[in-house]
Amino acid sequence: MSERFVLLGLAHARSAWFGSLSQWAHSASIPAEFIKCVSADEVRARLASRRPFSALVADASLPEVDRDLITAARRAGAAVLVVDDTRVARDWLALGACALLEPGFGRDALLAALAEHSRPIPRDEAATVPAPDPPPATWRGLVVAVTGAGGSGPRSVPARSRRRSTHFAARTAWWCATSTPMSRARTREARSRSRNVTSSRGRQSLEPTRCSWWECRP
Repeated sequence: MSERFVLLGLAHARSAWFGSLSQWAHSASIPAEFIKCVSADEVRARLASRRPFSALVADASLPEVDRDLITAARRAGAAVLVVDDTRVARDWLALGACALLEPGFGRDALLAALAEHSRPIPRDEAATVPAPDPPPATWRGLVVAVTGAGGSGPRSVPARSRRRSTHFAARTAWWCATSTPMSRARTREARSRSRNVTSSRGRQSLEPTRCSWWECRP
């Protein structure tokens, strides 16, 4: 199983060691894969991708290289190698860096620091990136399940709802038609036209005259 170091680099685009390290990695002079980053945000984004990295090689002259960035790299499992700059007086080891490299470091010095503070990544492990966690649900709802014997399934529930809706609409229309004094008077007049009908058995029954609601509207 072939292994190599997977390195993140953060420096100015024209830094001498930045170009040298990239050339070593592309020409296979060192067993490493080098990924250039132009900002600290890009470094954090790659660290958050859950891809395993061996180390972060950062230039001390950048103001973005601070305790927070070093802590983020260490939490992601990557060692932090800082390329020293004599113009910046900071205790990088106290900030969490694993080692300091001279500005004109060579391949041997880099490989020695990587062998001491980091580990090579197998190629199949580097290619396998775990899926990110699903985002937390921002809302919650209720789920209603309709179960039971025949006639109580999902088809009968909408049918009953439609019958209730139709009944409610009919009652609403009747109320609208009889809600004014004029319509109520017409309704009483229609009811007064009811006639008594004598059945064949000699009993008297009351048969009201049919009155539709549109006949009673004002």
